[in-house]
Amino acid sequence: MSLFGTSGIRGVYGESITKQLARDIGKALGTYAKSETIIVGMDPRLSGPLLKKALISSILRYKNVVDLNMAPTPVVAFGCKTSSKEGVIITASHNPKEYNGFKILGPDGLAYSRKKEIDIETIITNKKYNPGLSQGELIEKSIEKGYMSAILERIKLRGRGKILIDPGNGAASRISPTLLKRYGYKVEEINCDPDGSFPNRNPEPNEENLKETAKLVKERGCDIGFCHDGDADRMMAIDDEGKVADFDKFLIFLCKGAAHQKTNKTVVTTVDASMAVEDHLNELKVVRSRVGDVFVANDVKYYNACFGGEPSGSYIFPEFGLWPDGIYAIFKTLQALEAEGKKLSQILSEIPKYPMRRIKLKCPNEKKEVVMKKIKIPEGCEVITKDGILMKTEDTQILIRPSGTEEYIRINVEAKEESILKEKLSYWKEEIERLIASS
Repeated sequence: MSLFGTSGIRGVYGESITKQLARDIGKALGTYAKSETIIVGMDPRLSGPLLKKALISSILRYKNVVDLNMAPTPVVAFGCKTSSKEGVIITASHNPKEYNGFKILGPDGLAYSRKKEIDIETIITNKKYNPGLSQGELIEKSIEKGYMSAILERIKLRGRGKILIDPGNGAASRISPTLLKRYGYKVEEINCDPDGSFPNRNPEPNEENLKETAKLVKERGCDIGFCHDGDADRMMAIDDEGKVADFDKFLIFLCKGAAHQKTNKTVVTTVDASMAVEDHLNELKVVRSRVGDVFVANDVKYYNACFGGEPSGSYIFPEFGLWPDGIYAIFKTLQALEAEGKKLSQILSEIPKYPMRRIKLKCPNEKKEVVMKKIKIPEGCEVITKDGILMKTEDTQILIRPSGTEEYIRINVEAKEESILKEKLSYWKEEIERLIASS
């Protein structure tokens, strides 16, 4: 059994994600976790309260529980780090409303390592739970004020300008607008009522889902817009011209900002980021990790990097914590913009961009491994198999990898010429579709 994907456990509620699974995770954590108290939080998904009740009831047979109720993932992680306690966030992050899941955090706020995930899976599979004879104490509290104070103390800003904030009716619907106002910004709020049915847009903050938000940034004369997913571990920016920031260009911008005046000039990104990262950041050491924030975080820790980020909008700032933090990322962005003294649109226009397409093909989980093994790699490529198959030449970069959270195989094709990109994309799309159909 494999419960964990690239970022915790995820699935459709009522199918792979059930109250029984929540109880099993609670018993496994009660058996395995080192800390005597477990911190629990959830995003606003409608299935969250039922899963939380089942999870906590099991943990209480072994441990004390601090119930944060609804809280963004960065806040839960901050609580783990500041109290040296392990934790669980009930969330499916950017996935649609039908999904939910569990992300387990260590006492440093870092998601459980793959080894620890396998240990939890083994305990659940073999039902090797401790008896759990004690009765823990349940404590309900909020730590959002402490989290906000930590950001306000660490990051100093002039607080000038007008900002649109769109938390997508997710877990950061109150905290991000509040922090922006505390800094003194004029704030335009949309989708700022927590609602697990996500009535206004899909939780994933990408260009397609942020079309209406992007229009409002320009219509309302805002200097910038910021958007979250369901649990606010992600953030995506919209520039002053009402354009959703290009994922890879924005990643490069944050890498440069984080490395400014830092002694360690190492940054970590993932195998699916643009080859322009290395080309534009030639003064920095760029480490490529597997896709997934836990892998990025582990490499940030290992290389003592100053920043870790994914083009999906997941950013890790190790001076604050080893977790993806979409809220903290807002204020690091504003800090970098103040240092540059330019609008985001101008900064991004100066960063190179190669033609790239990212597509995903429907593929049942049970076929993924078979399909990947059947792929024939062309001659003359530099090949990296850290996560899927990354094929690099002087002019192209092609990544084929199975999604760790959804039933898709993802294909990223990048080339320095549009004609080459179209040729490679057509070939690999047809080839992977053929392999899926024949597997």
